Parts: sequence; C-alpha cells; structure tokens
Amino acid sequence: EGAASVASNVDVEGLQLGENADQGAYKKALENLPYFQKYGEIYGIDPYLVIALSAQESGGSHYNADGSVKEGSAIGLMQIEKTSGTRSVTAFNQETGSNETFGASMDQLRDIEINIKWGTMNLAQTIANNDNDILSGLQAYNFGSFEGPWSIAKALAKQKKEADGVAYSNPNNPLGPYQYGDAYYVPHVLRNYASPDSPTPWVKTKD
Repeated sequence: EGAASVASNVDVEGLQLGENADQGAYKKALENLPYFQKYGEIYGIDPYLVIALSAQESGGSHYNADGSVKEGSAIGLMQIEKTSGTRSVTAFNQETGSNETFGASMDQLRDIEINIKWGTMNLAQTIANNDNDILSGLQAYNFGSFEGPWSIAKALAKQKKEADGVAYSNPNNPLGPYQYGDAYYVPHVLRNYASPDSPTPWVKTKD
C-alpha cells in the first residue's frame, strides 16, 4: 500500500513551535535521533514530533544523573506507564503495509531503543485513531482520549470533567487548573518541535 504525508491539519496559530529548541531537553532528546528516525520512518510519523514529545515527557533523558533509568509510575524517555505485565501497542507499519502489534515487558521498556519504539508506535496509533488530527492525537496521548478538533478551551473542559472538578491549590498550575493530565500538553510539546525538514509536524496515512 502507498502512503501520503499529511500536515495540512496542523493549525499552529498561537502555538510557539520550537521556542524551546535551544533548551537542554530538546538537545538531550536529539542525541537519540537515529532511533527516532528509524521508528518514525517505519510507523509513518515525524521523528521530530516524537523528539518534542519525549522532551516534554522526560526532559529528553532516559536516565537519571546516577545512570539509572528514569522511573516512577512510568518508565524512561517516553514515560510509558507501568502495568503488572506486558504492554502491547498496535500501529501501521509503513514497510510491511499492515498493522503490527508489539509487546514489551516493564524490564524491556527500560531499554532506550525499545522505549522509543513503543512510544513512537503509541503516538502514531493515537494520532491515527483521531483521524490523523495531530493536535488531538497529541492531547489524547496525555489524556488517554480526546475528541477533536483540539483547542485549549476543549482541553480545559476535558480536564475539568475527568478531574470531577477537583482543582489544584495553585490556580496557576502549569498543567491547568484541575487535577488530571496536562491541559496545555499540545503547546508544551510543540514548543520543543524543531525540524530541519518541515515547518510543521506530519504523519503518514494508509492510502
């Protein structure tokens, strides 16, 4: 099957793309560019979008200062949430022309390449599930689900609903006023987006 690039659905008005590209998180994530390029090509997603996401998720680093893998309720560079067993993800493989399902144990996800592969597949599939709406797919990566089209107002409304109206004590919390996810996840990710190949993020779709 063929594939077509899709970038026209990314309305970047009001979003400061790349404003943090000179910061440490983006530069740290960029050290793993070969892995991002490898899996971005296979699963049809802009590798620099995945880099931007990892910069937001983990500060661009898979490891703590002492060399241990970053780990709390989620693991590593892509901050993949822990489960009691294997985590599986399915995404369209551009090379084989069919869906691929990939499972990894929590121990395997501590390997940086596997962590990037799993996270790339998850983001690609999340965007695909949102009719290739990149902004809605990004917000869904953080919230678990999101019905587009994306806007800050809709993200804030979703956050309030999912939090049952439970607010942070700090009304100026950078994640938004309510205790659920990050209502500003899209601008937070895209401030780390800087690609030498495209002015805006892209994905590929099945023809």
